[in-house]
Amino acid sequence: KHTLWEDSTRIPMIIRAPGVSQAGAKTRQPVSLIDLYPTLVDLCNLAGETRKNSQGAPLDGFSMRTLLENPNVGEWDGPEGALTMRFAGPKNNKKPNQQHWAYRTERYRYILYNDGNEELYDHHNDPHEWRNLAENPAYSSLKTEYRQAIFKQIQ
Repeated sequence: KHTLWEDSTRIPMIIRAPGVSQAGAKTRQPVSLIDLYPTLVDLCNLAGETRKNSQGAPLDGFSMRTLLENPNVGEWDGPEGALTMRFAGPKNNKKPNQQHWAYRTERYRYILYNDGNEELYDHHNDPHEWRNLAENPAYSSLKTEYRQAIFKQIQ
């Protein structure tokens, strides 16, 4: 992951869950790798604490069970988009607002660099991310919404 564009951050994800998923079914809902563990815990009906000790944090991520059961509906408890972070170097270590971020929804990819520069791509009309829409005033409210979604998830 040396860039925050689609070709660098996207991975194929295939989950086979007998009795839950439908063979060959697909969803367009972006999810994150952090959602794998909660999904496995849910599918295996595991119970108990997921923290290593009392200083540990609660489990992050969301179960994808509802997407496996009904992938076309796209309803689930997780966020609208998948979040990707690119480390901005040791001087910015442990400073979430100083990293580089991408937020990918079903239709758009929004990229926010730590210097404030932005990129926005409409994957319905520009699947190769060749036309940056970030300077277009028509998308200012969408960029604000996605910027808020990024910082809500990293807090």
